[in-house]
Amino acid sequence: MQSVGRFYGSMVKSPIEDSSNKPNYRVINASGALLPPQPWYKKIKIPGILSSKPSPFSNKIRTTKYTIFNFIFKNLWEQFHRWANLYFLFIVILNFIPQVEAVGKEVAYLPLLTVLVAIALKDLLEDYRRFRSDREVNGRLCAVYDE
Repeated sequence: MQSVGRFYGSMVKSPIEDSSNKPNYRVINASGALLPPQPWYKKIKIPGILSSKPSPFSNKIRTTKYTIFNFIFKNLWEQFHRWANLYFLFIVILNFIPQVEAVGKEVAYLPLLTVLVAIALKDLLEDYRRFRSDREVNGRLCAVYDE
């Protein structure tokens, strides 16, 4: 069996042909689902690959960092690996000690919260753009050539 072309979506053309001069390939999307045959496509039955059961393997790409469930935790983890955010957190913690309290406890939160919210919104927007790009790439048709 010979495969020709790139993964992740673009239509691939190959000189591999059978005796009837029709291209010998099947059409799948990035998740591996077989698409309905078009008039110029030839359906090939390969045991174990073209079955009615969904394949546990997929060709989908995922470049996003976050999911709905881990965004807050992962984002805070990444933000507190920056020294500036740790400094502001240290200032907030110091304000809870009455002998060291420099400014009001409420005022000490503002710089830290402003930075955390701004960076979280930026990361959320970037990750949403990656998600949209992944969805576009995974939705493209792909022709797979076989002998």
